Amino acid sequence: VDGVLVTAIKSQTVCARCTLCQIGERMSVPCSSQADTLCVVDNTTTAIPAQCPVQLELVSGPGFFDASQALVQSAPGVQAFSAGYGFFADSPVQATGTVRATVGAVSASRTYTTQVNAATSVKAVVMTPEVWHGDNTLRVAVQVRDADGATQARGTTVHVRVQGSVDLRAAQDVEPVGSCVTTSAVGNLLVGTCVVTVSMPDGWLDEASVAPGGPLLATVLVGLSSAASSMTITGQASVHPRPSVVVPSGSVLADFPAPNVFRGDTFSVPVTANHAVAVDTFSLQAQVTDVSSVRFVRFDFDTGVYRG
Repeated sequence: VDGVLVTAIKSQTVCARCTLCQIGERMSVPCSSQADTLCVVDNTTTAIPAQCPVQLELVSGPGFFDASQALVQSAPGVQAFSAGYGFFADSPVQATGTVRATVGAVSASRTYTTQVNAATSVKAVVMTPEVWHGDNTLRVAVQVRDADGATQARGTTVHVRVQGSVDLRAAQDVEPVGSCVTTSAVGNLLVGTCVVTVSMPDGWLDEASVAPGGPLLATVLVGLSSAASSMTITGQASVHPRPSVVVPSGSVLADFPAPNVFRGDTFSVPVTANHAVAVDTFSLQAQVTDVSSVRFVRFDFDTGVYRG
């Protein structure tokens, strides 16, 4: 009987349907009552028939399909279609979705999860373009991106190195460094940012060490590696050491902070007196325009000489 394979089992006749060759195969020997169909790989197949095009669609989740599709010869007689899919900018990382491929009446689906990629580049902005005596902290804001330019990159250590000008290196030949890890997030959305703080060396801010002259500049370099050769210049900062002041005899000098002071900041005011005779007793009086805006934290003095 055509299409039926007949097998005798214990003097009984059993009928079974003949095997149908799959896509990518062709029939070498047809089925008969004596033997099943013999299927072999069809090396002559070059394309899926036009009446059965492959349809790729996004069922749910982030991302977008590339409009173009490519035919890939994955194995002799086997056809595979591929299409670009990505640009997951419309959802946070580690979001899930589903894509579906359809050929005629047959379809298959697959779920996916967007991954957090490694950072490949970094940009930085010098937040403190001027560093003054009394506050030796240089702050640099950084943001990393992956190879696609997305800021939702894996947590990364960013390095900052500061190189002083000739006068600064003459005062103290060092290159201060700092680093931070980009783990900042807004909700569950990674933003790839952090702030690096670098302490400027005391020799750069000491009036006795730095020779007077032109502007004292420090060059700021940033990179994903701590090696100076792999870093790029992101900006400069002006360094303002404490001015050299001689207190005249019979005078008192109060050294107020040079940079701006904001609400919540704590600052100190060293007071120096120069008298021809020993001072036995002294008092300190401070006047402010708004007493509610300033609060005294403590008053330090030489306890080996004075008491109070």
